Amino acid sequence: MASKQSLAIQSISWRGIGAITQLVLGFAFTLILMRFISPEEYGVVAKIYIVISLFNVFLDFGFSHGIIQSKNNTREFLSSHFFISLFIALFLAIILSISAKSIATFYEVPELKNILYALSFNLISGGAIIIHRAYMHKKLKFKQLSIINLIAFIISGITAIFLAYKGYSFYAIVVQLMLLNFIQVILILIYSGFKPMLHLNFAHIRKTTSFSLYIFFSHFIIYISEILDQFLSSIYFSQDTLGKYNRSISITRTPVKTIPNTLNTVLFPLFSHAINEEQVDKNESIYVRSSCIVFHLIAPLLVIIFFFSTEIVSILLPDEWLEISVLIKILSIVSLFMILELEGPLFLSKGKSKQISVIVFINKFIRIVCIFIGIQYGLIPLLFALLIAEIIMRVVHLVAPRILLDLDLKNYFKKLSTSILFVSIFAITLFLLKLILPVSGVFLISVSILIYVIYLLISYRFKIGQAGKDFVLLFDTIIKKNKSTLN
Repeated sequence: MASKQSLAIQSISWRGIGAITQLVLGFAFTLILMRFISPEEYGVVAKIYIVISLFNVFLDFGFSHGIIQSKNNTREFLSSHFFISLFIALFLAIILSISAKSIATFYEVPELKNILYALSFNLISGGAIIIHRAYMHKKLKFKQLSIINLIAFIISGITAIFLAYKGYSFYAIVVQLMLLNFIQVILILIYSGFKPMLHLNFAHIRKTTSFSLYIFFSHFIIYISEILDQFLSSIYFSQDTLGKYNRSISITRTPVKTIPNTLNTVLFPLFSHAINEEQVDKNESIYVRSSCIVFHLIAPLLVIIFFFSTEIVSILLPDEWLEISVLIKILSIVSLFMILELEGPLFLSKGKSKQISVIVFINKFIRIVCIFIGIQYGLIPLLFALLIAEIIMRVVHLVAPRILLDLDLKNYFKKLSTSILFVSIFAITLFLLKLILPVSGVFLISVSILIYVIYLLISYRFKIGQAGKDFVLLFDTIIKKNKSTLN
């Protein structure tokens, strides 16, 4: 039987491979779709996301985290949660269908009514696999999940590009959302390993409710704070401006959200397993090391986006999108401060959902206040208000684990220092290249990516910093496992 350390590395490896693949493909899909869908049409897409994201927050209700954290793995326990989740999904689908016409009228987009009718089926099917997905997380079936997500992502993405090319505008994105959900549902139902039985016991629900409610509250506050800027933008600004802002957020936050969220998904069940065996030190070690890897991978990408936002937009997108280069430049700095936000799994794995809810409330309250102030003065001031909010929030996120979990921040920054130094050198190098070399943007972007690859290879080859050592550990484990499988 594999050791917990080996299991952790294998899980992070599979999820990491899937996350990076989706990151690259997602970035490519986004840029291709933006060539065929105008900013104004993407404004409609942004309004769809605002509505559907709200319903998805209520859909989970924190049960998935409760399942992962709980020691109860019985079929009866899981089946009870399955039927409650399915009931919530049906209820939300009905609410969405009833309110679809009013939402379409509010946003002055008649097409929204039928779109929301169609997407209500996503809520039902999504609710049907919440417990199946949580079960796979708890059993650390990240290889299967990564493959399922990647298959659904590629098929739905290619379909959306084809439809956008044929002139179906924002309907291409709607089909992408529905197809992505449909494929994931079918494959997860087949490969999860969990088959619900006809059983509903409210005593089982009560065992996770106290934990799940705090998670739901946290997710709701996160949703409000993260979507509030786009919701207010849909009221204060034109649909064209909203579309540009929405795509700028997507381009800059895709790397920030994909990899950390993937690690969060992996770390929570791993930490929960370790806590059950009283391996607290290993939890904190994984947290610190994961933070180092995330910063090491993502920060240089954001540096590239910051320096070459104008070149990237002018080369890859039509002229109607040129305005977003300024938005991307500012948002890349905002995203840089969002990277190191991995302490959530530590709190959740120790059952401290209440504490993480309080931290989330404080941080998101700060963000909401900054949004309300910034949007009064226009889109650019809104972005700078978001930057100020992220800086303050990072301070809270660093102090909270130190006070509540007694996490050694000196050790944390010591392990992270090498990565910070490398990223600083990388940024200075790109600045000098852009300043000195009178060459095209394509050449500079190509050189930047080459430097980034060399940067990762050097880290791996010479085991530089904690991230470099863990790169070696990850790859060596994958190679050894493949060899043992072949033998």
